[in-house]
Amino acid sequence: MAASREKRSSKRCTCKATTRLSYSNTEGGHEALTVNYGEDGMCVKSNSYFQPGTTILIKTGYRTPQAEGTYTLEGLPTIVHAEVKWCREIKNPIISSYTMGVKYYLPYY
Repeated sequence: MAASREKRSSKRCTCKATTRLSYSNTEGGHEALTVNYGEDGMCVKSNSYFQPGTTILIKTGYRTPQAEGTYTLEGLPTIVHAEVKWCREIKNPIISSYTMGVKYYLPYY
């Protein structure tokens, strides 16, 4: 089996931060958990499937699921638009869940 080639252009930091994912210009959203993040994107776990190529709005709450209070994660955006690059189902017979990689859209100045 061939080793997969790393496609990331920046280092990733591991974390567990509550996150809300939504389609752009829509109400509501889907709860998620940020698994890791970097300068150009992040990996999140969600019970909802998002089609690769979809633009989503990500709001990160900086709250750990197991602890009270909040904390700051340097470089993790609080609100950002991103493109879903891939979305894979996590094999679990009880509940459907997905891991997905997203790439941030760069701000226009």
